[in-house]
Amino acid sequence: MNLDDKSLFLGAMEDVQPLKRHNDVHWHPERKTPRRAAG
Repeated sequence: MNLDDKSLFLGAMEDVQPLKRHNDVHWHPERKTPRRAAG
């Protein structure tokens, strides 16, 4: 039922992950949490 929503969500996360990771590297070089996008 939520396959489409899940697919879209995963796609969006994948698209935002690199940016979030870049920010994390700049803001928190010690903390490496690629799975922690929502905060």
